[in-house]
Amino acid sequence: MTQTPPKPTAKNLSDSNIKNGSKSDYSDFASQPVRIRETSPKTAKTKTQMSWWQRLSLSTKAAIIAVGIGVVPIVTVSLIGYSVVN
Repeated sequence: MTQTPPKPTAKNLSDSNIKNGSKSDYSDFASQPVRIRETSPKTAKTKTQMSWWQRLSLSTKAAIIAVGIGVVPIVTVSLIGYSVVN
């Protein structure tokens, strides 16, 4: 969450100038509550909402793809060869 202090307005500045006699004193703003901007639930994805593929690390994804590239052609050719011989 991001905390953003309220922005000074002309009225607030003139009030603080009258109270404090200074243009550079912003002590009024320190006592005001800080607004907190909430992240909308549509844009925030938690770990439970992410797919299983997105949760895997890059090295795990590379290993899965490498095994797939190596195993699938061998199994396919073996099955074709077995069916031709029999």
